[in-house]
Formats: sequence, C-alpha cells, structure tokens
Amino acid sequence: MLYIDAYIEKCPGFAWEGAPNFNTTVHRLRNKGRRANARWSQPQWRFTVPFNNTFPEHYQQVLDMQLVCRGRKNAFRVRNWLFYKAVGWKFGTGDGATTEFQLGRLVEIAGESFLHEVHALSLDAAAPTPVAMVNGTPAAATFYGRIGKVVFDTPPADGAILTWSGWFDFWVCFATDDFPASIDTKSGGEFVTNYTADLEEVPPPDEATSS
Repeated sequence: MLYIDAYIEKCPGFAWEGAPNFNTTVHRLRNKGRRANARWSQPQWRFTVPFNNTFPEHYQQVLDMQLVCRGRKNAFRVRNWLFYKAVGWKFGTGDGATTEFQLGRLVEIAGESFLHEVHALSLDAAAPTPVAMVNGTPAAATFYGRIGKVVFDTPPADGAILTWSGWFDFWVCFATDDFPASIDTKSGGEFVTNYTADLEEVPPPDEATSS
C-alpha cells in the first residue's frame, strides 16, 4: 500500500460526518452480567464526506484521488474537522532515558487513562510549526510527521510532563472501490453533481524515526 502525502482539496459540504469506532466483543453471562473484550488498542475513524452541487472540475479532483488510490488500495491524508488541533496536549511522562514518544492526547478520567494516538502531522501551509514541551518549556526535538512521533534531543527528566501543540491529519483509504455520482440540476448552463466519499482510517506507514 502506498501512502500519498496529499489531500482532497475541495472543501466538503454540510453533513460531513466523522466517528471513532472500537471493536469490542461482548459476551452475555447467565447472571445477566457481561464480559467485554477490546480487540483494538486504538479507535478506527470513519468519515462520510459529502460534496454537494459541485462543478465538473471539483468532481474531477476527487475522482483523480480515487483513481490514483486504485479505489481502496492506497492511502492519503484527510483533516478531521472535528479533531485536528493539539493545544498543549499531554502525551507522556519522561523517565530520564527515553527520547522517542508517540504523539497524541492523553485522556485521564478518575484514575483511568488512554492515549489517543496521532499518526500524521498536518501538511497544510497554514498549520503552525509543531512544538514539544517539557514541563511547559519548549524543548529541542525532531518530529516525524508521517508517523506522528517525536524524538527529543535530550531525554526528558524522570516525571517530566510532556505536552505538544500543532495540527494533525488522519491516514485514510476510500471505504469502497466504487465512486458513484449523480447529476441532479444545472447551474449557469453546466451540470452540477452530488457525490459522497466514504473514508476509513488506516494504520500509519511502517517507518522508523531513523529513516
């Protein structure tokens, strides 16, 4: 599978949807209890991206991505409009030895925690330069934007709080191999089309931070 560092440029219309999905097996017990087993360590996001009343040139750029991706085969980038800005997000704690960390957002509630991982940093020209901080102070570090990792020049001290700020993307594939579109009306003498791109998140490329 190829990972294409590009977006569908045309802005989607209203009714855009994004949702994280887990894969949980639930067994019902005779005492009416339940036993649940989480099969995935991270959610898989799915996106429904509608394009409403678009002109042929707009349709073509979405079609081009579908063709280059060979339908479901290859991956590209998408912005999750519900969730793409990290602002002082905690992602880990130093131990005095480790320099490489997975970026994300560490969610902590009532003693339980979950690191929602980020696997692609934004390529948008408007995106701010990502910053990694140790106990609130910017630290020298290298970001690996295609896999969402950061490597500090110096190991953060034991117990140091690690946070970061920046924009991020999701790696996705088309969820189906077909891409139907309809012609429903005209505008200015031209046909306009309606279509929807269904996308599903895929794991990041298998790359090392040393590459």
